[in-house]
Amino acid sequence: MKLKCVVNSRHDHGTLLKSQLAEAGQIVICVAFLKSTGLKLVRGALESALKRGAPVKLIIGLDFYLTEPAALHELSRILAPSKAGKLLLVEGASDLTYHPKLYAWRSGNDASVVIGSANLTGGGLSKNVELSVWVDTDNRSDLWRDVCAFVSNLEKMKHTIPATPAAISSYERKYEIYRRRMRKAEREAVREINTGQVLDPKIVKAYLAQYRADDDEQRDWRERVRRYKDAKVLLDEMAQARRMNKARFLAFYERLVGAKGSRGLWHSGSLFRAKNLIANRHKTFLKLLREVRDRIGTDAANDLFAVGMKYAKSVKGLGVNAVTEIMNTYAPDRYAVLNANPVSSLELMGFVGYASLNKNAFPPHQYREFNDLSRDLARDYKLQNLSHVDHFLNFVYWTHVKKRGG
Repeated sequence: MKLKCVVNSRHDHGTLLKSQLAEAGQIVICVAFLKSTGLKLVRGALESALKRGAPVKLIIGLDFYLTEPAALHELSRILAPSKAGKLLLVEGASDLTYHPKLYAWRSGNDASVVIGSANLTGGGLSKNVELSVWVDTDNRSDLWRDVCAFVSNLEKMKHTIPATPAAISSYERKYEIYRRRMRKAEREAVREINTGQVLDPKIVKAYLAQYRADDDEQRDWRERVRRYKDAKVLLDEMAQARRMNKARFLAFYERLVGAKGSRGLWHSGSLFRAKNLIANRHKTFLKLLREVRDRIGTDAANDLFAVGMKYAKSVKGLGVNAVTEIMNTYAPDRYAVLNANPVSSLELMGFVGYASLNKNAFPPHQYREFNDLSRDLARDYKLQNLSHVDHFLNFVYWTHVKKRGG
């Protein structure tokens, strides 16, 4: 038994298969994907084998709609004149993925097997970075018997079907629908990627160094941790209160957002300015608070945000800021605070994906992306949690964005 590696950069798979299959007395190919570019490379060899009456069997996968219907039609026409040609398809299914890359052939007692990463495509056989093992053996070896048993089991699978014209045409219709939708999705993804949604690490590191060197900011961060613990206690009191009129609500709420001449437990100026508007609809705020509080830690960021915004949209002055302040107060390691300041800071550091959005009307999926980005910042730059990220981004806003007229 002899073994060697096959790599496209040296002696590519296509050249190997053309030279070996043309003289083979039996051929078996089992691959996940087939394309016309790959079939073109081995077509002559397959036709030569078929003319000599050699059995040629191909089992092709249809997962992910990557196999080209045109290649299946062409391969079916190549095999059709010979009784020794057989083409089978493995339909895509939720309970399995068909993914082998097997090329096997036999001449007399001599047998060879190539197993690796190369599909029957132009890229797989000649252009891609691929690696396979080529084994020369004989038809009495355990390897050859195992390969034959593997192929036999494939033929018996419930998802394996004959490649009739009707079966190929049925797949072709699904393929066209999928590819049409995928092309649209790909265009949208490229547009989103090209908007420049990438933070500049040099700028982030420079601003972080300034932030960490600022003693006043570090003292304020420690004070913020204490204030938000007190805010959580206060929110619980509000949520659990059985009776709450406007005056009592406002007394509680001013402890959160601040009153004239006194600082609140939260730090947002916009919440302070809107406090009277929110007090006018305090019952809706309390419903928001109770439902968000009950879901903390169980809902994904976008789902919890959507719950909060369902209420916030009906109350003038109540928006993403208040909703995410509640979320962050209860779970600073899971949910980020969202308002104009951190968004502007991210834009200054290179992440321009939110530049064209109304900062008071984020859709849930956009908040999820913002939340994920905040979690990346916390992890990559060793900030304690998402509250710490917000504190840092506010530092950037007041020391850099505002100075630039932001």
